[in-house]
Amino acid sequence: MTENVSQIKELLSPHIKDYKGWVESEDFKAWDEERREKVSTYSKLLSKKGISAMTEVEVHELISTLWAFGGWGNKDYLVTRLLKAVDLNKFKQLLTELLWGSNPLRQRYDNFNENVKYLGSAAITEILAFAHPNDCAIWSERIRTGFKRIGLLRDLVDEYWIDGHDYEKICTEYKAILATLSDEGIAVRDLLDVDLFIYKVSVTREAEEKGERPEDYEFNHAAVQDRILEVGQFLGYAADKEVPVPPSAQMDAVWTVSLGNLGVVKYVFEVQRRGSVDSLLIKLQAAKRNPAVQKAIIVSNTKGIKEVKERAELLSDEFTRSLVYLEAADVEKVAESLKEAWEIINRLELLKST
Repeated sequence: MTENVSQIKELLSPHIKDYKGWVESEDFKAWDEERREKVSTYSKLLSKKGISAMTEVEVHELISTLWAFGGWGNKDYLVTRLLKAVDLNKFKQLLTELLWGSNPLRQRYDNFNENVKYLGSAAITEILAFAHPNDCAIWSERIRTGFKRIGLLRDLVDEYWIDGHDYEKICTEYKAILATLSDEGIAVRDLLDVDLFIYKVSVTREAEEKGERPEDYEFNHAAVQDRILEVGQFLGYAADKEVPVPPSAQMDAVWTVSLGNLGVVKYVFEVQRRGSVDSLLIKLQAAKRNPAVQKAIIVSNTKGIKEVKERAELLSDEFTRSLVYLEAADVEKVAESLKEAWEIINRLELLKST
């Protein structure tokens, strides 16, 4: 942990000016709103009463909405595996002890980590942070990268798996950063705001290192559409393009998955290049009338995404919360990364025919 307050201020100083500018942007407001919505949702789900009434459906809701498992295609499988290793009643008991027990934080963290398989540090700390945002911090790969770039917690930034003692050090460091940001005139409420600051440092530096692309960069509609299908198939979804989604919308691509008791879930994609933004939003509103559609993903370049966001702000909050935005360039990057990963795994010849 960084003991010297002046040292923390010195290390944060290069990042504070950029962050102050970002706080005024619509992009920041969207990120902040997502965090606050999760706090609201988890305050009910993870209350003592909420945990006591928890069924497998609520466990799935908890696990599937964690950022730690954002890249998992089949979260139903993850929940099933978790509850095979520890039954539902035991899981609820351990979760209650983690969040509401009287033992020191380090002991509660270690006890849960040792007895609940398949979650890991990122997921456990995320649960703690959204249940207790004033006292608990998130420790994820992105946050470790941010700390590394700032120059803080140098003894822990390469540690994915942490113990309770490490976690208490991380929470203490978060609180020191919170105090520093407040002293610098940034409106921070709790440790989730610190998490957002560190996240922003991580992604900003990443963009600087890779070089900024123009906002209106060119991309091929059909190629991006095909890449969306590839990514969906890699992640275990049933993925198709030019799919009619009742009552009256044909989508560029659709990912479909069956989630046990939750039934069929669909994620619809529209690739926006030069068409009418109003027509796009009308189509997505029609698609959202299908109860199976959970999210509508708009794929475009940076300029196109900004234009859609501006128009979408005029519509209902319920609809705009269902919208997700994805850079067309990132679709290509993800598809290439997954393809490379598959090629590496394929060299192991795990399914080699005899």
